[in-house]
Amino acid sequence: MRATIFSLRKIVLKRPAHSVVMAAQMKASMKTTLLGLGLAVTVIPVAVMFAFIKLMGADVVRAATSEFRGASVENAKRATLDMRRMCEIVRTGETNASDAARAAILAAFAELGEPSLSKAASDIPTRVPGNPDSESIKRIRLLKFGKFTADPNMPDDDPQNAVARAVNRLKDRLRCEMAVYVKTDDGLVALAGTGPASDGKRAAGAVIPASDDSPARVSIFRSGADASRSMDANYIPLASPDGEIIGGIYFGLRRTSAAELEDYFKALKIGGTGIVWVVDDSDGRNPVIRISGDSSAVGVPVADDNIRARADFFLKALAKAKTLRGSEVAVDSLSLPMGQAGEAARLVTYAYYKPWNWLVGTMTDEREFQAGRADLAEQTDTLTRKIVLAGAIFAATAIGIAWIMASRMSRTIRALARVANYQSRGDIAAAEKILSGKSSVVAEFDELFKAVLLMARSLTRLISALKLRGEDVAERAGRISETSDTLDVIASEEAASTKNAASTGSKILGASEALNKNARGSAFEVSRTLDIARESGESLRLLKNNYDALTAASENVAGKLAVINGNVEKITGIVTTINEVSRQTNLLSLNASIEAEKAGEFGLGFAVVARQIRRLADKTSVASANIENIVRQMQSSVNSGVMEMDRFGAKMRQSSKIIMETADMLARTVSDIEAIGPQFEGIASGIGELSENARRISATMLELSDSSVRARDRISEFRAAVKSLDAVSVSVLEAVARFKIDGGGGAK
Repeated sequence: MRATIFSLRKIVLKRPAHSVVMAAQMKASMKTTLLGLGLAVTVIPVAVMFAFIKLMGADVVRAATSEFRGASVENAKRATLDMRRMCEIVRTGETNASDAARAAILAAFAELGEPSLSKAASDIPTRVPGNPDSESIKRIRLLKFGKFTADPNMPDDDPQNAVARAVNRLKDRLRCEMAVYVKTDDGLVALAGTGPASDGKRAAGAVIPASDDSPARVSIFRSGADASRSMDANYIPLASPDGEIIGGIYFGLRRTSAAELEDYFKALKIGGTGIVWVVDDSDGRNPVIRISGDSSAVGVPVADDNIRARADFFLKALAKAKTLRGSEVAVDSLSLPMGQAGEAARLVTYAYYKPWNWLVGTMTDEREFQAGRADLAEQTDTLTRKIVLAGAIFAATAIGIAWIMASRMSRTIRALARVANYQSRGDIAAAEKILSGKSSVVAEFDELFKAVLLMARSLTRLISALKLRGEDVAERAGRISETSDTLDVIASEEAASTKNAASTGSKILGASEALNKNARGSAFEVSRTLDIARESGESLRLLKNNYDALTAASENVAGKLAVINGNVEKITGIVTTINEVSRQTNLLSLNASIEAEKAGEFGLGFAVVARQIRRLADKTSVASANIENIVRQMQSSVNSGVMEMDRFGAKMRQSSKIIMETADMLARTVSDIEAIGPQFEGIASGIGELSENARRISATMLELSDSSVRARDRISEFRAAVKSLDAVSVSVLEAVARFKIDGGGGAK
């Protein structure tokens, strides 16, 4: 309400000169404003777009280059993994072929029979291939398969040579080379075979010396394969019925798939300039470059490569690749000379295929990334130039349109300036007359003039109403001001009282909560004390039972000790008797010794017996004396034990009596505590309800205090508004007197 009154006051009390100045400023700056608006509408978006492209262009280029490189690295890694997978697929196919051939060979020889050595030896012409001086006749035991003997003296096409015929049938069927060897002291001797030996002669009779450490010599005693670039050499050991290795079967499969895979890798390209490469480390000593983008390096050992940077890289990569796990791919970079163009950086990825000892990888020229970056930067610059050109065209068009509109609107503003001039002087009737005329100057803004005319008429009605109601408002404002003063005083007193009541309620709440806490704590302690007392009563009852048991046990022990004491008395009598017997025996032995002395040499034997009897009597006397001492000590200990047990029993009976009295007192205490417990719980419950009521009262008093403060603040605001209304009503009456609201136009 106050804001509305102040706004009305500002509108009514404006000075006439201010309206004229505003109209003049509007007329003078219209063209400039429209031109600036048109220019801003077109230039600012273009400038913002230009700045955005310039600022973001470099980031976009960097991000795009990073993405290009990342995508290229991922593609190269996938290509490397694909190469490794193709090697594995080819190897799996060859392994399956070897397994199938092995199964077929085992089945064919199983049809012939179990392998064994012939009982009789045969003379066989033998030789070491490549050594003409090694030809000789050896007498060896031949291999037998069931009833068929592998005899190298028989021609391979002899119908009786079942082993040779089986070997040749398997060759035609499996497309492999085969040989059957027998083990001798000197090495291995071929008994049958499909192709010529390394010296071009018949395979039968060829010898692998025992001193030869070739893979064939070693592998003949196990089931395995020795792979080379052109052949898979497989060996099947032959054992006698008692498990001794007596020979072996060799079969070799040609590795055509690996050669085809190499041809495929040579034709493979990665991107525009990328290539694949393979380094073969089959022998483990001198790796060879099998595939490379440089045809002059194919088949060259890495150590002999004329580009040292590439050779060093391959050796380091081979060592690193052997440490990779599973399908892991390494990523690296390599700089290679490019003739007159200097050196070029290459992105290299590689992986290791262990079954073939191959290092496979890709190599991509990093200049491909730079070319993509240059294309992206060129496109960004082209887009920037197009945006600037389009912005300039739009700016020129907007400025032309703004100039035309500003020229047409300036004529209308001149007419509006005349209307504003009359209104600023308070001559509403003259302004209404101009607006009602609808001259051709203002025809283009018909709706605008209608609005201004409506404003002028509304202003006339407002001024008339203000003149009629001004005095009434001033009078009522005075009465309201007096009432608001009284309300302010009452509200202040009520707020102070409410605040004191709220403070008292808070104190009551704090005290009640503390009392509630103490009451609940007391109830808990009473319950806890009751539980402890019950447990103590039970413990006392158990203790009494234990004391009673101990008393009975002590009485039982005392009885046993009395029995022992009686037995000790009996033992004492027996010991006394033994002592007496020992004394009499000693006297008898003495008399016997005297009689033996009298008898001379006829009593020597009797004298010896008398001496032994006397010694025995002495020992018996000593032993009985010791027994008597022990018995007396035992009797003393038993008597002491009996007295101690009597005293212990008396103490136990006295303690049992005290325990019973304590248990009775504790039982009465438990009964009293059980009677007090419900009373404490009732007190705690009542105090809890009191605390809850105090909490609600405190909350209500706080809300009431806040409401009183808000009411006092609103009354103060109301007083200020009433005073402002009083002042405004006086000012309005003074200002209204200046306006003319009829054709005569006299001031009132």
